[in-house]
Amino acid sequence: MRQEKEALDNRLDSERKSVCNDEEVARKTFRFNYGEIVNQLVVAATVTASKPWGEEQMQGIGIWDTGATDTVIGKHFADKMGMMVTPRMDSDGNPLTANDVRYIGTTTVKMLIGSIQTPYLLARVSDFDPSGERQESELPDFMIGMDIICHGRFTVDSTGDETVLTFEPDF
Repeated sequence: MRQEKEALDNRLDSERKSVCNDEEVARKTFRFNYGEIVNQLVVAATVTASKPWGEEQMQGIGIWDTGATDTVIGKHFADKMGMMVTPRMDSDGNPLTANDVRYIGTTTVKMLIGSIQTPYLLARVSDFDPSGERQESELPDFMIGMDIICHGRFTVDSTGDETVLTFEPDF
């Protein structure tokens, strides 16, 4: 995933400039042309973590996930950023799970996706590879869930021979 980051950043800049001529609308629209048909909607974003002494930012690579209720931050990414994670356990003291995914806790983040800044939100933190079989570079840093996607028009168009994602949030 890391090797895709630079190409994503470059294409994102050109897509942002070509969305429309209206500066205000362009600022609130994320449009990305993947250049081919894809089966994962990969995105580069700057994640900001709230800390007692201020904010810390880090670039990451993630996936738009319309099947996820909440935005999820990978444990490896949370550890790298030194995020403050509030543990979430069931009544027996075990980590919470949903759809066989183990959630370690929650943290507060906001994301800059292209020119779109999300408000702070409570994101789940998960170990995306509890078996430890995959390299960290193969794992997404985050998954953007419906807690962000539901705030506007989100379209994926795979007409022809390329996939185009457009997100126009109402925040």
